[in-house]
Amino acid sequence: MKTRLIILIASLLAICTGCRKPVKCPELSWTDYNSVDDVKCNNHYNREMMKSHKGDTLKVYGWLFHNNFFNNPYEMNQRLTSNKSIIGEENGSVIEPQCLSLIVIPSTLMPENPYDSILYISGIVGYSDVIIGMDPFSIRVENITKKPE
Repeated sequence: MKTRLIILIASLLAICTGCRKPVKCPELSWTDYNSVDDVKCNNHYNREMMKSHKGDTLKVYGWLFHNNFFNNPYEMNQRLTSNKSIIGEENGSVIEPQCLSLIVIPSTLMPENPYDSILYISGIVGYSDVIIGMDPFSIRVENITKKPE
């Protein structure tokens, strides 16, 4: 009886483990604009593919993260999200999984009133495994507009 029960439990566990479908991210376009969610998905589940595009141009659209504590769109480090209404904590830990890291040099690239509409960003993919505990993926912004180009 015990043997049958053990075999039954082992079989059920094997079946349940096999039921989980792998996450399939939408394929990224390297010529058109991508959503923040699509880029985040690929960065998480297709990390090697993203690393292979280090130095390539990527276009993405989203909302600039609006933080009530540090509300300065002209700083070098910014966050882009697909959620317009997101408000994070002062340290940013709550919003990190929902945002892409942007490096904006020079700050004159930022359009006037960047929080009032969706932004279209073109930039260079960066990857650095040196920073421990943070997402190694970033986009060095070359162009930010309120209308797709």
